[in-house]
Amino acid sequence: MRDDLVQLGIFHLFSVSGLHLFALLAGLIWLTDRLRIPKEAAEWALIALLPLLPLLLGGGAGIVRAVWLSEIRLVTARMRLPLSRLDGFSLVLMGNLALQPYILHTFGGQLTYLLAGALYLLPPGPRLKLNLQLGLIGLPVILAHTFRFHLLQVLFNWLLVPVFELAVMPLVLVTLIFPDGPWTGPLERGLQLGEQSLHALTTLPGDVIFGAVPTGLAVLGVGVVLLSLARRQKRWLIGWLVAAWLVANVHPQWRVTLFDVGQGDAILIEAPFKQAAVLVDTGGRGFGTVREPPAKRAIVNYLHARGLNHLDILVLTHADADHVGDAGLLTQLMPVRRLVTTTLAANHRYILAAKAGQVVSHTPLLAPATLTVGPLKLKVVAPESADAKEKNADSLVLYGKIDKYFWLLRGTRTGRWGARSRH
Repeated sequence: MRDDLVQLGIFHLFSVSGLHLFALLAGLIWLTDRLRIPKEAAEWALIALLPLLPLLLGGGAGIVRAVWLSEIRLVTARMRLPLSRLDGFSLVLMGNLALQPYILHTFGGQLTYLLAGALYLLPPGPRLKLNLQLGLIGLPVILAHTFRFHLLQVLFNWLLVPVFELAVMPLVLVTLIFPDGPWTGPLERGLQLGEQSLHALTTLPGDVIFGAVPTGLAVLGVGVVLLSLARRQKRWLIGWLVAAWLVANVHPQWRVTLFDVGQGDAILIEAPFKQAAVLVDTGGRGFGTVREPPAKRAIVNYLHARGLNHLDILVLTHADADHVGDAGLLTQLMPVRRLVTTTLAANHRYILAAKAGQVVSHTPLLAPATLTVGPLKLKVVAPESADAKEKNADSLVLYGKIDKYFWLLRGTRTGRWGARSRH
């Protein structure tokens, strides 16, 4: 579900999550008032109990910020201290930095304090306009960490954040405290339906793979967006977006990247100016499963960071799990224009799983065919026939010139990193 929220750009749920806490506190104070519990006693009880909430809801940056902002507001009101809302926000930020000095080096920490601080500075206005402004302010940080944004994310935040903040989150909190309530079953079914609906939304067009924006440029971007909103100068924002896109997407050199996928291989070949992107093998989970396999955590994230929204060719050298076991996962996450395998491996379950993803065409190859895409030409050296008795003997071997070097890419373990020479 978190992956779906990230793809849709609904970052307010993580960054400004905690706004539901203020609604919950207001509801509790209203309830204690109706029960004729003295307001002073109710507020002192909340002051005592609030620090326990991160233990129930998790210690995320958004929750910690919201809890301590609520704590400061209640204490300020009770003791009549002359603190403004911005003063309280600054105290919470300084306290969080004292306890977690690297909080502003994390994605959640950066967004929660940036967007929550912006809420204090932005003038009041329609909620849709406010969502648009928050989306623009957070955009440089989002691009620096996720390398993508959704064209409909402002609309998604406008529609869905109130549902989460004012309904789902408070109900989940109440369920944590009273797990046997009659609402638990309907809430669980509602959450499952909501998760299915969110996943369906990810199929809508509008997901833009932008590429990685360097940290310094992202910090500059936040300043540019704030100045653009303050002075209503759109051209500054447009200028920053153009500069950021050029930095993230203009790659004038050849590049060969070797991914750490454990025992198997995963080698990405990039031609200058995105003329070709070829991945040889994907790695796999032949020796156990992990929550974030390298095909998702490393390969797809890296492709997005390079501004690549598809692969021109995916070469699966042979049907061993440690080389192509995650090919099915990769083609679910990344469109592939052409899948290349040997003739013998074409009907293996790992290859069929890859073909079931976002694959346009599949080409079985044997030597002496030539694999050509853009300026890249790789000759198929082996296998010469489809009568191999075991998978390693059926492995594709590719040879060709990449930039100034000649590379021999062998899928079998004896040549796991390939070889290169000038001759």
